[in-house]
Amino acid sequence: MFDKTEGCVLAVDIGSSSVKGALFSTSCRLIPDTFFALEHKQTNSFDGGVEENPLYIQKIVENVIDKIVNQINKKDYEILAVAIDSMASSVSGLNKLNDPVTPFYTYADTRNSYDVEKIKESINELEVHQRTGTMQHTSYLPARIMWIKRTKPELYTQISKWVDIPTFLFMRWFEFEKVKTSYCLASWSGLVDRFNRRWDESILNLLDMDKNYFPELSTWDDSIQILNKEYSKRWKLLRNIPFFLGVGDGLSANLGTGCVDPSNLAITIGSTGAMRTILPGNPKIPLGLWSYCFGKDKNILGGSFTEGGNVIKWANDNLGLDTSSGLDKILNGRAPDIHGLTVLPFLSGERSTGWNGAATASISGIRMSTSSTDILQALCESIAHRFSDVLDLILPYLDKDLNIVASGGALSESKWWLKTISNSLGRPIMVCDLDQQTLYGTSKLALKGIGVIGNFEEIPVEKSDIIYPDYKAIEIMNVARLKHKDFYNSLFG
Repeated sequence: MFDKTEGCVLAVDIGSSSVKGALFSTSCRLIPDTFFALEHKQTNSFDGGVEENPLYIQKIVENVIDKIVNQINKKDYEILAVAIDSMASSVSGLNKLNDPVTPFYTYADTRNSYDVEKIKESINELEVHQRTGTMQHTSYLPARIMWIKRTKPELYTQISKWVDIPTFLFMRWFEFEKVKTSYCLASWSGLVDRFNRRWDESILNLLDMDKNYFPELSTWDDSIQILNKEYSKRWKLLRNIPFFLGVGDGLSANLGTGCVDPSNLAITIGSTGAMRTILPGNPKIPLGLWSYCFGKDKNILGGSFTEGGNVIKWANDNLGLDTSSGLDKILNGRAPDIHGLTVLPFLSGERSTGWNGAATASISGIRMSTSSTDILQALCESIAHRFSDVLDLILPYLDKDLNIVASGGALSESKWWLKTISNSLGRPIMVCDLDQQTLYGTSKLALKGIGVIGNFEEIPVEKSDIIYPDYKAIEIMNVARLKHKDFYNSLFG
């Protein structure tokens, strides 16, 4: 039972397909009747563009907060803090009035592949990878900014500030000159020197820019208070409440599943997929992985894919498969690799581990007998192989007694996919017994920020199930993974 005299925190999760928000108690329990979610859509273009109108995403986020504030007014809750997470590596350019003059270009936009190659010619990529934590790729800002400057020169000259989604929102809600960006979310840009926690001067010089084109950096718990006149009137109960700086949704997913140290490895599949752990210090990064900042002295090490649950939607839209009842209804009972196909699932370019933004999806082995179901199964299994590639690289940084914890809508809804990934990894997978894990993680940030908890481990995370691999299936998946690697090498070297 929630005791409203204790107060609560408000958490908002800005994902690639929906915005969610809710109130959480000081014991990190979601308060009934305060959870709201609204869908939003990104615009895809034939040339690889994936973008979203900044004012549209602002409207969706504010509508979610409106609904929560309405509940606050009805129930007389005391709000202690607000925390926000967001899809990362998305950027918009603002003019001198801080109005957006570009859409938000998302991580999935691949129109800057030419610019990635031009940057690679101008830098020591391995050195920059260690310093910024990122490979040069279409999902990151250096090539995105270069592409805009090259293809939209008149638009480029109007831009005086580059911002991520939470920073843009805060600049609308507060006095804009007070707004900062967290090390965490900024480091997803590929423009932050992770050793010194500042904008990377070498890359900025390459782009003929300086740090004044970007917000000041700080830790995620550096809060901002006192809404501007417009929003003080709209959200009276939030006027003087601390809003903590936005973080990447990947960090929140780890916190929400309890994966906060090297003894725990998070696997997440929502629209896209990722594998992450949190490490102290600034470890050397294996080629193929990334490292993003968390506060002053921790890093998130892992790999991510542009593909995940979105391949299910693609199969629904393009293969004539009705996936509305879930993956298990279609694929349960099918033996691993029964289709004889080898698939590279790069529907929106490749991220980990080869970072080839220009890569496209490919299928080998199609016959007259190949069905839509075969293709869907092969797509999902290929993502499992990609997770195995990341695990091989990240394993030396992890404890021997390792827990792998799965979360995300696409995984939690499919025991078949969980089993398939377990078979590919050759390891058991724990399933997080929480809905809205990312929101939970964001609420933990708020609770830690105001001192209710001293560390994230104080709030335990229940696991609902453990999925064990089948050893015959492990052998089949190992052979299939070798074919996957051979196919990749034949196309991309």
